[in-house]
Amino acid sequence: MPKPTFSEGKIKTIALVGPQSTGKSTLAKQLAEKYKTAWVPEYARQYFTQNGGQFTYRTVTPIARHQVADEQRSLQLARRFLFCDTDALTTLIWSDIYFNKYPAWLLRHVTERPHHLYLLLDKDLAFEQDDQRENQEMQLLFWEKFHHYLNKFKLPYAVVSGRGESRLTNAALACNAFFPSYQNFTFFADPSSPFSQWYPAGFTVEGTRYCCAEQFMMHQKALLFNDLEMAEKIMQVSRPVEHQALGRAVRNFDRTRWKIYCKEIVYRGNHAKFSQNADLWQLLQSTRDTVLVEVYEHCNYWSVGLGQHDERLHNPAQWTGQNWVGFILTQVREDLAQTQ
Repeated sequence: MPKPTFSEGKIKTIALVGPQSTGKSTLAKQLAEKYKTAWVPEYARQYFTQNGGQFTYRTVTPIARHQVADEQRSLQLARRFLFCDTDALTTLIWSDIYFNKYPAWLLRHVTERPHHLYLLLDKDLAFEQDDQRENQEMQLLFWEKFHHYLNKFKLPYAVVSGRGESRLTNAALACNAFFPSYQNFTFFADPSSPFSQWYPAGFTVEGTRYCCAEQFMMHQKALLFNDLEMAEKIMQVSRPVEHQALGRAVRNFDRTRWKIYCKEIVYRGNHAKFSQNADLWQLLQSTRDTVLVEVYEHCNYWSVGLGQHDERLHNPAQWTGQNWVGFILTQVREDLAQTQ
C-alpha cells in the first residue's frame, strides 16, 4: 500500500532539505512567491535566536514538534503547494549526526507522514558562515546523510542545483514534473513541430540572433565551458543537426556542471523563441490545460523515452524518460501567460 502523506488534501507539501548554506530559506520564499502560496520558515533558527543555548538532545523534540505544528497551521493558507524550509527529517538527521539517536516518535512521523516531495538542495553555493552554522566541512556529511535517509525511507525527492534564477527554475521544474497541473497531454515528436528544439524560428538574446532553440542551447553550452572556438562555429551553421553535433564536441565539458545549468538555458531559449514570435506563441497558447510531452524513445532526459505508439504515453508513472523539454515548454507557457 502507498504511504500516507503529510496532507491527504489537495495541497502538496514540499520540504526543502539539505546541508546548511544551500539557500533553503531563500528558495522556499521564492517558490512561495512564484506559486502565490504560503511557506513555512525554519523554526530551529528562531528557537536558538530566542532561547540561546546549544543544540542538545533535549531540544530535538520541541524543535521538531513546533516545526510540524507550523506546517499544519500553514496548510490553511496554502494554494496547491506548501513549501517548508526544512522539516522533521532535517531534525532527525541532526539528531543522528550529533547524538547517534533520535526519538521514536520522530522516526514514525517521518516514515508514516512524509511530505509529497523533498527538494534536496545541492551544495553548489558559496558557503556563508554565521553564528548558527557548522563549518563547511560538515556539508558533505549532511549531504550524504540526506541521500541515505531519503533513499532508505523511499521518500520522493529531486536534487536541485544551480545558482540564482537557475536554482529557482530547476526547483519549479521539479515541482511541475512531480505534480502536473493538468491530466491531459500535448504530444510532439517530429522536428517539424513548432515545439521542437529544431524548429526554425529566429529570436534574439542579449544582442545575438539565433535561428532555432537548438542553436541557442549549444551556443550557450560552448560559452558555459569557455570553448569560444566551438561557440563561433555553432553560430556559423544553420542546420540543427550541425548545432547538435558541434555541441556534443564542446571541449572542457563537465556533465555535472551541465546538469546544473542545462534546463535553465533551454528555458531561456524557449522563452525568447515564443515571446518574440507571435504565431508560435498562439500555437503554444492553444495547448493550455495540457502538459507538453516530447516523444522520442532514444532520449531519457529531454523526452519521455518512449515511441509514438507506446501505450504508456498517457501514464507519466510509466515514462522511462524525464520529459525535460516538455515540462520546460509547459513552464514557459504558464509564465508567458501571466505577462501577455
